[in-house]
Amino acid sequence: MGPEEKPIRILHIFGVMDRGGAETRTMELMRSMNRERFRFEFVALTGRRGEFDEEIERLGSKIHYLGLTVALPFRFISLLVRRKYGVLHSHVHYFTAFLLVMGWLAQIPRRIAHFRSTGDGMGDGFLRRIRNRIFKQLILWTATDVIGVSEASLTLSVGSNWAEDDRCRVIYSGVRLEDFQKPIERDGVRREFDIPLDSVVVVHVGRQVVEKNHVRLIQIFHKMIAQIGHAHLLLAGRRDSLIESGLLKMVQSYGLEGRVHFAGLREDVGRLLSAADLMIFPSLREGLPGAVLEAAAAGLPVVASEIPGICELAGVVPGLRLCSLAQSDEEWVRICVEMLEADEGMNKRRQVFPALFDSSHGGEQFQKLYSAATCNQSVDEYQ
Repeated sequence: MGPEEKPIRILHIFGVMDRGGAETRTMELMRSMNRERFRFEFVALTGRRGEFDEEIERLGSKIHYLGLTVALPFRFISLLVRRKYGVLHSHVHYFTAFLLVMGWLAQIPRRIAHFRSTGDGMGDGFLRRIRNRIFKQLILWTATDVIGVSEASLTLSVGSNWAEDDRCRVIYSGVRLEDFQKPIERDGVRREFDIPLDSVVVVHVGRQVVEKNHVRLIQIFHKMIAQIGHAHLLLAGRRDSLIESGLLKMVQSYGLEGRVHFAGLREDVGRLLSAADLMIFPSLREGLPGAVLEAAAAGLPVVASEIPGICELAGVVPGLRLCSLAQSDEEWVRICVEMLEADEGMNKRRQVFPALFDSSHGGEQFQKLYSAATCNQSVDEYQ
């Protein structure tokens, strides 16, 4: 950082810094940027510690635990006034409206609303639609920038005319290619999970939440076994005891014990992807599916649900086929078998992975966005 450049302090707002897609991509952004020039801080609205907190603190950043109580407005605006941020970057869907209003009152120069999904998963009742309409209007009144991880996320969150607003733009949340294009380790992963070396391995990466549709995934895999008797299913992602209990009952009822492997949270997702033969991804809702991009970067073919956040990738990302959730499990299996039989090889797909979804591309855009902030914040070192 040159002597004439002042540090820009950026406040990122999340519920909790666990290993979700948005949190993971923000951490990658933080690691890649000049931390003397761009000084990230975080708000955990739930007041809870998260899985990334230790690393955030190790990198010299701060996490502010506020808590969703009646005191939140006072604590939040006090934080904004005290720390004098150059950028307020909110990742919490329509609740962002509440935060940006306070950012506007505190005269934060750059106020970013970042939409990372095509919905908040909280239903679509009449009162919620009215509430969301009000929140959307507040965001459009107070945001200096409205970012979507995909065109679909902006269309469904802001409106079909979002492109007419100069503040709205798409910045794809890409992946670090070096994390997903490491040497292929098929045998090592199979040995780790006690899977025969000649087996077909189907993988899914995603936390255990309803939106990831694990129930449908296991139903599809059950049908697949009839055609590919030596297939195994590997599930990676944060576990939920209630959801996993239901999935285990399904596995037992289908007689799939020993064929479905629960790997939990992993630091080596790239290694698992490179060892697999196919990803099945029947999600109900996605803004931009990081797991699909990770699989494509690794050179793994993917069969995914035909929903807005994924349709945007079709024809652009190599090895991706779509299937409607309305189609039968048998149709999903048919497409999966076609993908396995037409496999062109991981290395070939890795070579044509589009640079648009390399994390460095999005990092450059955020650097320009943050740099445009008027630096009226304190430039003292962190206390």
